[in-house]
Amino acid sequence: MKRVFLSALTAFRNDTLLSTNLKALFVLTFTVSIHGFDREYVKHAVLTNEQEKTVIDFAKKAGIKKVSKILSHNMLPSPFLGLSVQGVEHLKGREVSSEVLSISYAEWLQPGAKPRKGQIQLGNFWTGKPYTRKQTILTIDEKECRRDQYRESPLKNAKLF
Repeated sequence: MKRVFLSALTAFRNDTLLSTNLKALFVLTFTVSIHGFDREYVKHAVLTNEQEKTVIDFAKKAGIKKVSKILSHNMLPSPFLGLSVQGVEHLKGREVSSEVLSISYAEWLQPGAKPRKGQIQLGNFWTGKPYTRKQTILTIDEKECRRDQYRESPLKNAKLF
């Protein structure tokens, strides 16, 4: 796999017709497939490879068996940033569920931020317990979309969405 990646990267360097954005997208796609999980980072909240390894180990200790995605997000309206880890999605009919772990990173929060009672800490990261995120797959105008399920809300009027 690495050999294929390196030869493809060499071919991209020599091809002047491909745009820089397309090259970056190709490299990012291979990076995701090599590491086995997706990344969705906001501009100013990107983890290093070492930090990603720490976050994955942390997620496993918290109960997520396999990480499928690491996400960073803005905590609007504040200037602070957040981090979450999503486990593998499980599909049962139209219902999709996955374990999600919200993680705090000291460098992205207000000065002096500390873990609360009952949270576990690993270096500059801390967290509580993961929760299960449930979504329902709906088809609207031949497009598939997902709707979060809050407190087992009924979907009697799904055609209205």
